[in-house]
Amino acid sequence: GNLTGVTTVVAGGIMAKSLDLLHQVVPKATRIGMLVNPTNEVHRTRVPLEIPDAARQLGFQIVTVEARTADEIEPAINAAVGKGAEALFIQGDPVFNNPPARMPQIVARTGLPAIYFLRTQAQAGGLM
Repeated sequence: GNLTGVTTVVAGGIMAKSLDLLHQVVPKATRIGMLVNPTNEVHRTRVPLEIPDAARQLGFQIVTVEARTADEIEPAINAAVGKGAEALFIQGDPVFNNPPARMPQIVARTGLPAIYFLRTQAQAGGLM
């Protein structure tokens, strides 16, 4: 048969694990900036189900910032920094992922560690 679709939505899955990995890299961080696209259905449905419990267990306070377009990314990241984010959690979204090097370049200007959804963003200079 043909593979017609792939999902990354696993209950208690990838988002919680990503937060855990970020915690292992920056264990003293308490405030995490999380970039989401409010028009992304996965962000709207899975983030509220996975992130609050995982953040609480890890001792994180999540500062959520939103970007719907490429032009909104840098102001959103800067808003997270302005709200005291000590690390960044970049959710996967076509707006955030293309081109792969854009997001790591924006984040590098903040000097904060960040975890990305795609390996290509780590390969383009992001931390992980």
